[in-house]
Amino acid sequence: MAVRVDSWVWAVRLAKTRSQATTMCRGGHVRVNDQTAKAAQPVKIGDVVRVRIRGFDKIYRVTGLATRRGSATEAAKHFEDLTPPPLPGLSSQPR
Repeated sequence: MAVRVDSWVWAVRLAKTRSQATTMCRGGHVRVNDQTAKAAQPVKIGDVVRVRIRGFDKIYRVTGLATRRGSATEAAKHFEDLTPPPLPGLSSQPR
C-alpha cells in the first residue's frame, strides 16, 4: 500500500495545509529516496522523505501511512526523524 507524498507530508504535520504540501512538491522542496517528488508520487513504509522547511533539510523515514491529519503525537508515529543535529556554533533557525 502507498499514499501520495503531498497527502503524507500534510498528514504528519510537515505542512500546515494540503495545498502548501502540494506547492512544496511543485517547488522541488520534497524528495523521496533522493529523487525530486511530484505531489502524486506514492510513498510507502521504509521510504526516506527529505523536506526543505525554512531553508533547512529535514530527513524522515516513513514508518506509517497517514492519510488523515491528527494530533502531533499521532503524527509522530508515522515517521522516524533522521535529520542530523545542527553543527555546534551554528544557529538552527535562519535570520
